[in-house]
Formats: sequence, C-alpha cells, structure tokens
Amino acid sequence: MTRLPDHIAEQLLAIGKVEHGRTHEQTDEMHVKDFANTLRITRESFGTEGDRYLHGVYLSGTATVLCHTGTSPNSSVHADIITGLWNHFVDIADAQQRDAL
Repeated sequence: MTRLPDHIAEQLLAIGKVEHGRTHEQTDEMHVKDFANTLRITRESFGTEGDRYLHGVYLSGTATVLCHTGTSPNSSVHADIITGLWNHFVDIADAQQRDAL
C-alpha cells in the first residue's frame, strides 16, 4: 500500500468524507455573485486580506479549470489531493485500456 504524505493524510482526516454537489441553475452573473460571497466568507473566516491565490485543478499544461478549491490556507492541499486522485485514476484507466488490448 502506498503511504500518503503526512500533511495530505492529516488534511483528509480533518475534513472527512466529501460528496459531489452542485448549485441550482442560475445565470453566469448569479454564479459570479455567489462565488464572490464564498470568497468573502473565506476571507473573513481565515482573516486573510489582500491578494491571494485561487487554487484549483487544471488540465496539464493549460489554463483550463476542472475545479477551483479556493483561496483559504488549506486550498493548495485540497487541490493536491484532488489532482493526485485524478492522476491516479488516469493511470488506472490507462493500464486497464492497455490490458484490454
């Protein structure tokens, strides 16, 4: 069994299980308004002001976003976790497809 880096394991256990979610249908403008509110809540909760990175998962070598994980101090690790899982699944799918040939 592969051992996770300690900081990744700690963050996973601190948050616990997650689930796929979605917003209700709305215009782009309303999504942007809701996202701005989410950024405000994060800023207030973590006491961060000024410029911050917006972390996320991107298609390799592009600016195409699969998902944003946010601007909190934990967001970078969250993006690392999702990226690691995604890439692990790509490796599994690739091996599966090669084995089928």
